[in-house]
Amino acid sequence: MPRIIKHPEIRREELLDHAQALFLTHGYDKA
Repeated sequence: MPRIIKHPEIRREELLDHAQALFLTHGYDKA
């Protein structure tokens, strides 16, 4: 699902949020 990159800060926040979601989904064993 491609998204329009508006600002680097917004993209960074979205990436961090997505990474956190994946982290919580996979658990803490990969940390």
